[in-house]
Amino acid sequence: LVPLSVFNDANNGYLICDTCVFGAEIFVINYSGKVECISNVVGLESTHIWKISNFSALGDVCHRSDVFTIGNHNWELRLYPKGDLRGKKENSLSLFLNWCNPSEQKRKLFVKYMFCIRDQCHGQHKESEATALFSSRSPCLGYSSFMLLKDLQDTSKGLLVNDTLIVECKFSAMSEVKSFLE
Repeated sequence: LVPLSVFNDANNGYLICDTCVFGAEIFVINYSGKVECISNVVGLESTHIWKISNFSALGDVCHRSDVFTIGNHNWELRLYPKGDLRGKKENSLSLFLNWCNPSEQKRKLFVKYMFCIRDQCHGQHKESEATALFSSRSPCLGYSSFMLLKDLQDTSKGLLVNDTLIVECKFSAMSEVKSFLE
């Protein structure tokens, strides 16, 4: 800012013949930013139970649970009884959670969940908790090596009883991430 006394003094060159010329430079900045809105799904605590009979007859291809809804989103469990490509190398059971809502995959879902293979005799379940970000690029997440097949087939552990396996997926938290372009 220029004080008025300095501005009115002709020796400073601001006023010439009682006239002043002003100019302005304008810069245009193109902003192509992204805004994300995160909202938590409230009251989510929910469990899906998948009972698989005749487990030994499943072979080594992927098996899918029925589609179930939790937090207004459709999900399914995917199980490879003898492991997916990576799990086969480690002689492991592979277990994945798949987000089935292709129309909603412009969003991302941050999910905290736990897989559980139920011990049907002693209550010593095989559990593993995970947090994952599901999106259109990664709608199916989980474990290539959830557990060793030798442990699953060990009858003393009670995980596979009468050729039946019980798989649970417990959801404990979910946040929806919506992206917007400005």
